[in-house]
Amino acid sequence: MILTIDIGNTTIGIGVFSGSSLCFCEKISSTEEFSEREYIEKLNEIFASHNLAVEQVKGSILSSVVPRVTEVLKRALEIWTRKTVLLLSCKMELGFHMAVEYPEKVGCDRLADVAGAISEYPLPLITIDMGTATTINVVDKDRTFRGGIIMPGVGTAHKALLGKTAQLPSGDMDMPTHTIGANTQECITSGMVYGNACAIDGLIARINEELVSTCTVIATGGYAHTVIPHCRSAIVMDDCLLMKGLKVLYDINQ
Repeated sequence: MILTIDIGNTTIGIGVFSGSSLCFCEKISSTEEFSEREYIEKLNEIFASHNLAVEQVKGSILSSVVPRVTEVLKRALEIWTRKTVLLLSCKMELGFHMAVEYPEKVGCDRLADVAGAISEYPLPLITIDMGTATTINVVDKDRTFRGGIIMPGVGTAHKALLGKTAQLPSGDMDMPTHTIGANTQECITSGMVYGNACAIDGLIARINEELVSTCTVIATGGYAHTVIPHCRSAIVMDDCLLMKGLKVLYDINQ
């Protein structure tokens, strides 16, 4: 079994692959401070809940966009598995070319999304990962990562709006919406859901224009199920895209 771990700004995704099959994907907080021992305890709990043992882990790969968590969790993994952890970076063999100014500054989650998408979907392609930030990546027909777009995530924008407006109520962004809100709550929900959906549709159209091609579009991330159904573009949902990408990158670098 191969262990795939992604440290994001809000959560840590923990996946286990048996061959090419993802056995499970669990999430724990990345905003809380845990010691090496506490991470090991959490990993043991997760494995026990799936009737698995650490001895079954043959290797692991770690991606992170949160440096303060990276080293602690990496050490915990190496103590727990008694094996060296592969730490994702742009210096590894990626399976695609990089055509950006500063490859070392591209988030590891973006690299994993691209690797996962290239392994399963037709080129050219666009990946959309809707988490704390919404990251959009573009890969052309020659397997070249051309860059992309980063904008505030749905939840991040929602919190910022409510934090700056004393009279606006908080609410559920998953509620059914009308484009024209009949009350303040519906107005906020429409803005968050349809506003993001329209932004994504518009950006996809502009990217297609720049590439002079029609891209396959794949969406993932915690807010994708809230927003993507309201988009008018053809978009494939893949909740496991990032984990699949980590497994692909692990295999390439063995």
